[in-house]
Amino acid sequence: MECILCKQPLSIMHHKIYNGVICHKCYKKYPSFIRESIDTFSDVKLITIQDFLLDRHVDFFTPTAKYGLLEIDSINGIIQINDNGTNYYINVLDLKSADIFCVCPRVDKYNHVKADVKIQFKTIHPNITISYVIKRNVECNTVKKSAKELKWNNPTSLDIFISMFNQMILDACKGYDKLCKETLISKDDINYLKAKSLFMVKDDYSVDEIRKTRNLLMNIFHPDNKEHGSNEKSKIINLYYQILKEEWEDKNS
Repeated sequence: MECILCKQPLSIMHHKIYNGVICHKCYKKYPSFIRESIDTFSDVKLITIQDFLLDRHVDFFTPTAKYGLLEIDSINGIIQINDNGTNYYINVLDLKSADIFCVCPRVDKYNHVKADVKIQFKTIHPNITISYVIKRNVECNTVKKSAKELKWNNPTSLDIFISMFNQMILDACKGYDKLCKETLISKDDINYLKAKSLFMVKDDYSVDEIRKTRNLLMNIFHPDNKEHGSNEKSKIINLYYQILKEEWEDKNS
């Protein structure tokens, strides 16, 4: 039995994904916020996530605010998440939604409420939801209403950071909307048109149709193909397949 991603023989330590099994080496490549739900992802989705998260590099990142393991660059519209010493960068224009909030509130012996702070966001392509605790054991603003009742709110520092985070997204979206009005076409529309062109399909395509085309293209351009193999072309094929598949799911849900 072999790993569905790297095609190497499986060792004793291996991990189940949605449509197969991967080796521990491939598993460890992904950040903890992907590994915790890795059994819900297919091999194609994991390859797309790798291109989206692991292989992404930014030319400029200017930190403007930080809260725990999350830093933001309000100038360039980029967020940076630190997971076990490795930084992952995401452009806010790739986000479908994002929220930062307190979880797991608890009261200590001094009647102070402490909580963990989590970021949760959905990305457009690939279509995934990521949840990650960016700071633990944060002391919240606590007011004692009565002998048996405590009222608590976010720490002031968190509210300030959330305000900066939301403003960064708003500014980035305004800038992008202005660009779209000038060019009359959005980034999603461009990628969708490119995907349809590569897979040679019309708007009424089926999932079976694009799956067959992907398999045909991957047989030619898979990195293991010594004659025509290309890692870059394989990533593009998988990305555009995912775009077409998610577009079909949205239309038929």
